[in-house]
Amino acid sequence: TWTFKEKDLVSGYYPQLSAFVDSNVKRVKDFSLNAVTRSIEGGLGTKDSPYIIETKEDMDTLSYNVSIGNTYENYYFKVKDGIDQIILDDFAPIGKSAKPFRGNFDGNFADFSLSINRASESEVALFGFMDKGLIKNLSISGNVVGANYVSGILGLNYGAEVTNVYNNARISGTNHIGGIVGYLQQGTISFAS
Repeated sequence: TWTFKEKDLVSGYYPQLSAFVDSNVKRVKDFSLNAVTRSIEGGLGTKDSPYIIETKEDMDTLSYNVSIGNTYENYYFKVKDGIDQIILDDFAPIGKSAKPFRGNFDGNFADFSLSINRASESEVALFGFMDKGLIKNLSISGNVVGANYVSGILGLNYGAEVTNVYNNARISGTNHIGGIVGYLQQGTISFAS
C-alpha cells in the first residue's frame, strides 16, 4: 500500500510505500522520506502555486523552454514578492508564432528593463507572440528595436489577454510598432498605458 504525505510551504511529496514509512529502522524511514521529497519553493505552475520568477536567469530559462516547444498552456508564472525590477538587457523574446507562449504571467508589479536590438527580427518584445494566455501587472523600461510586430510587452497578439501593464521603453521598428502590443489581431488589452 501507499502513504500520501500532504505538501507544506517548501516541500511536496511523491507517494511512499507504507512498508518504508512504517519501518522500525530510522535510517529506512529517513531515506524513504528523502527520496520522495521535492522542493516546491519555485512553485508548481498552478494558479495557487505558480512558478516563481526571481532572476534574469529564470526569464532566460522560460524563453529557452518556449523556444524548444514548451507552450506552458494552462501554467502560471509569478514574479516573487518584493522584486521591483529584473534587468534583462538583450533578451530573447518569450514565444514566436511557430512556438508560442500560452501561459499566464503575473509580473507582480515588477519592471522589466530591456535593451533588445534585433533589427532584422519580427515579434520582438518581452513576449514575442501569444495566441492565448495572460500577461498582467508589469512594466517595461529601456529600449526595444526590431523589424515587424515590435513593442514593449507583446509583439503579436492573436488571442491573449494583456492587462494592468505599462511601457516606458523606447520602441523602434519598421511595421506594426506599439508601446504595449505591436499588433492586435485578436485578444484584449485593458488598463494599459
